[in-house]
Amino acid sequence: MNMTRQCRVPGTSGVYTGTWRHISHVTWNHCIPGGMVNASPATRGGLLTSLSANQDETCEPVLAFQQNSAIADLCSAGGLVAAEKREMLTELILLRQRIATVDGLQSRLERFRELPAYEQRLTVLFLREAVSSTYKFDDAVAGWLTQTGQVVDDLQNVPESLLEAVLEALAEFQQHPRAEWAVRLPHILAYTIERLNSAERVNLLHIHAVLMSINAGIVSPIQRIVSSNWRSDLLTALAVWRENIVEMGKHSEPWVAARVRAISASISHIIGPRRRDMPPPEPGPSVEP
Repeated sequence: MNMTRQCRVPGTSGVYTGTWRHISHVTWNHCIPGGMVNASPATRGGLLTSLSANQDETCEPVLAFQQNSAIADLCSAGGLVAAEKREMLTELILLRQRIATVDGLQSRLERFRELPAYEQRLTVLFLREAVSSTYKFDDAVAGWLTQTGQVVDDLQNVPESLLEAVLEALAEFQQHPRAEWAVRLPHILAYTIERLNSAERVNLLHIHAVLMSINAGIVSPIQRIVSSNWRSDLLTALAVWRENIVEMGKHSEPWVAARVRAISASISHIIGPRRRDMPPPEPGPSVEP
C-alpha cells in the first residue's frame, strides 16, 4: 500500500522522490470536516493525493497522474476504517474524485469563495498536485485565470493558510507550454498587490511576482509594484533581490547570466543604481500598511 512517486517540486526544476505518507496528517487533519478518519497510515496520504491507478492517462502528462476508480472500496474492507468513520471517508473520496475532472476543478475554482473551508483546502491541494504532475487540467486552470477580477478577489481573500499553496500552483502553471500565461500571471499578481491592504499578503505576493517576472524575462510587473502604494516598503526588498540576482549570474551558465544581468539592470533603472562601495543590503522588516 505504500506508494513511491517521483515528482517535480512546484515552482522549481528540482525532483523529489518519496512516499506520500509524510503529508498524510496535514492533508487529513485539514480536509475532513468533523475530525480525523481512523484509517491505516498506509492508506491515508494516498487517498487524497496520488492514488494507485487502474488505467493510464492518454494526454501525454508531464508525470503519471492517475486515478483508481475503485478506491472507495477500501471503506468496505474490514479492519482498514472504523465502521463509524466509513460514511465520512466514502464521501471524502467521492468528493476528491469529483474534483479530479476538468469540469469539476474549473467549477470549484470559479466558485472558490462559495465553497466550505474543507472543500477549499481540498481543491487547492488538488490544484497544486495537478499542475505539478500533468497538463490534463490546463484548460480548467486557464479558464479560471481568464476571469481576472475573480482571481484577484480570490488572491485577496483566500485563507492565509492556503495562499502560498495557490501561489506555488500558479508558479508551476507558468512553466507549462502556454506562452500567454508566462507574461500574464506576474501581471495578475502585480494587479493584486496594487489593490491589497494586507502587508503580509504583499510580502508573499511580491516574492512570487518577482520570481515569475524573472522566469518570463520581463520587468513590467516589477515596475507596477514599485509604482504602487507599497513602493517605499518594497525598495529594500528589491535591492536585496538585485544583489542576489547579480551573485547568481556570477555562478550561472552564460544564457542564465545574460538573462539575470538584464533583470538586474532593469531593477536598477527602477530603484536607482547599485552602491558598489556598500555591502549588500540586509532584508528589511515586514511591510507595514
